[in-house]
Amino acid sequence: MRLRTLLSTTLIGAALAFSACGGGASKVKIDATDAVTLDGTFRESIEGLGQADQMKAAAGLLMLAYAGTGDDNRPMDYVEEAKEEAFFLLDANSGNVFQSRGAVLNEIAKESNGVLDGKTAQDLIDHYNITTGQYDEYLKDQEEAEATKKAQKAAAAETARMSALGARRDELKKMQAELSDAVSANKAKRSALKKARDAAAAKRDALQNKQKSMAGNVTPANTLSRSGANIRGHVQVIIINKTDTPIMNPVVKVVMTPKGQAGNTLTSKAAGLYKSEFKGKPLAPGASSEPLDFPVSYKGVPESSSSQGRKVFSGDKFEAYLVGYQRPDKSKVSLTLDAETQSILNNYEAAVAKCSAADKAIANAKTSIPAAIKALDAPDADPKKMPKLGSTRC
Repeated sequence: MRLRTLLSTTLIGAALAFSACGGGASKVKIDATDAVTLDGTFRESIEGLGQADQMKAAAGLLMLAYAGTGDDNRPMDYVEEAKEEAFFLLDANSGNVFQSRGAVLNEIAKESNGVLDGKTAQDLIDHYNITTGQYDEYLKDQEEAEATKKAQKAAAAETARMSALGARRDELKKMQAELSDAVSANKAKRSALKKARDAAAAKRDALQNKQKSMAGNVTPANTLSRSGANIRGHVQVIIINKTDTPIMNPVVKVVMTPKGQAGNTLTSKAAGLYKSEFKGKPLAPGASSEPLDFPVSYKGVPESSSSQGRKVFSGDKFEAYLVGYQRPDKSKVSLTLDAETQSILNNYEAAVAKCSAADKAIANAKTSIPAAIKALDAPDADPKKMPKLGSTRC
């Protein structure tokens, strides 16, 4: 039980207790049978002592009492508390609303397990001197242990840092060694991409030539007109069957090159026959059809093209491509690129851009990696820092 927990810090009358002085140490022995006896014998034992020795005796008594209490028998933890609370024992007026000073002394007497009985003031002072000396050694040992612990922790951290620096240096050197392989790999990748693109483009061109060869001249119909930036209506296209079987129900797409806009083409959505009377009529192999109507629609036509409401589109160029048809057995034939070939053409530019970015990352790595390796030799080098590199391979 701690005095500090049970007694108020109000020290009314403490000055009176500290005023005693002179004389040698009393031979009166302490009796801790109960609070009254403990209080009385303790006061008699310190009679004639100076203020400093009274404080030592009071603190020595509390140290003995605390050390003898089972639940408080902790290594030196009670010393500072005893030194701080010694003046409570010297103040006859100390107490609080929860417990009187006498009740606290009674608990000290009961819980000290007899260690206080027979002790003189000098015994208490001697115990105080020995215990505080031991406490100073204890604190010193604690400080040394803490310093050793910190030193060991710092040494372990430095060992880990040096190991991490070595691993990071090996990693950087490996990256550096792999740069030449990345250059060769990127060169091979570019070549493979171009080869695939050229093959896909040749396949596309051959298909477009076939599409175009099966669609003859294109003539704007009277229904074709312009409104704002949009042109819609019909065109007439002659279909030429260059297969060895009859075909019917052709599907065409019509590409328009506006007047004065060479290279700026507009493509209408692929569409089938407009007039129903021509649907379902087979066209024999090698034969050409009469002009057939197909719907077209273009958006965003440049202003330099045909004038508003115009039905004669002189100067505007139209080219038709046959993109599909049916056989007499109703089976459908598509003259469009397969998805894989179209994907190669669509993704080529992005793939080349990725290679260019990889080449740039290689150029950057050739300077940043050596700088990073050199930086690892600095006394305060941080193994967590690495040059930021983009992918060196495309």
